[in-house]
Amino acid sequence: MDRLSPGLFGRKEMVVEEQHLASVWGNLGVEVLSTHFVALLMEVASRDAVERLLEKGQMVVGTWISVRHMGAVPKGVLVRAESYLKEISGRKLTFDVSVYDPKEKIAEGRNELLIVSAHRFLERVKGKF
Repeated sequence: MDRLSPGLFGRKEMVVEEQHLASVWGNLGVEVLSTHFVALLMEVASRDAVERLLEKGQMVVGTWISVRHMGAVPKGVLVRAESYLKEISGRKLTFDVSVYDPKEKIAEGRNELLIVSAHRFLERVKGKF
């Protein structure tokens, strides 16, 4: 964890496809990128900033996200999420995140990830069933 420091940058791009549309997830008639996928894109960008620097056996899991979705993006458009590590508090990592289409920022927010032992986390999940 000593390799992590504020300012680390992560990025994730994707082309909006049918399965990413709000209409597919119940918002009938709304043929634009859903807020669900905006949030997912933000979290993936945050993981991209830090995963390569984690110690062996560690992983990050999402614990909190706040999203302000300000712009609509239709199918076929490339979107890009950017994430900056703002703060480290013990195992908790807080990121400032933004999503852009080719013309403007379409979303912004905060994302919190927690560094955990992959083995312990997965064992705990198995214990639920």
